[in-house]
Amino acid sequence: MFGFPCAFAQGYMFMGLFQEGLFLRLRESDREEFLKWTKPNSSTHGRPTHEGIRVVPEQVLNDKLELLRWIGRSLDFMITLVPSPQSRPRRGRSGY
Repeated sequence: MFGFPCAFAQGYMFMGLFQEGLFLRLRESDREEFLKWTKPNSSTHGRPTHEGIRVVPEQVLNDKLELLRWIGRSLDFMITLVPSPQSRPRRGRSGY
């Protein structure tokens, strides 16, 4: 995604790298808490990103336990969603 590695669950992107940052997709209640430290990822190649995507601040990146907690919250949110119809395996992809 965007030329950088991303992680998916249920066919939805829940985390990834963009330029030098890590972003997470969070449910609304988690976004409110997360907003204390961060701001929305305002654009990707000049286009706005999904409202639920937040760039992980450096203070969280430097705390492995806190980072794992937020990654877990993002993943927990994605697995509660109905699988994306676009999530079916594609031929020729390694699936790594």
